[in-house]
Amino acid sequence: MQTIIFILLGISAIFLLLLIITSFFSPYLRVEKSILVSKPKEDIFPHLASFNNFVVWSPWSKKDLNMTSEFSGREMEIGSTYSWSGNKKVGSGKMILVELRENKFVRHELYFGKQAKSFADFTIEEIDGKCKVTWGLNSVFSFPLSRLFKPMIKKYVGKDYEEGLKDLKSLLEN
Repeated sequence: MQTIIFILLGISAIFLLLLIITSFFSPYLRVEKSILVSKPKEDIFPHLASFNNFVVWSPWSKKDLNMTSEFSGREMEIGSTYSWSGNKKVGSGKMILVELRENKFVRHELYFGKQAKSFADFTIEEIDGKCKVTWGLNSVFSFPLSRLFKPMIKKYVGKDYEEGLKDLKSLLEN
């Protein structure tokens, strides 16, 4: 019996220590990936601001060919939404278009299942006759232990963003 109590106290101490340590970690996550595209910003912008165009090059569209998608609202207008439900690789969620700056910037509010909202954004910047397209994600991890997953999330989301941006570049330049 003493062994069980000792083990439970040890587990509790480790949990408490992790909780204390992770409470000092920043709750904020920013993932950002960029690519140069040899097209004018006017050609790129509709592929970022339109949900119907987004799903054509989105990395998650390829991960579940049977994913169900639903679009509502007016195309490329604040308040329009895109909802999806798919396999374990894509999960389910909703994107809401919340900000547009013509040919420069797009921001979406994101909801993944029961998680708190996050924000994704696209920025187009002209550089030496090309356009730098940047795809970013901002998220907040309120619960300290969830902050342990930030490096893993940053790695996997970053990889997906790179894949999506390569597909966008290929779509626009070919």
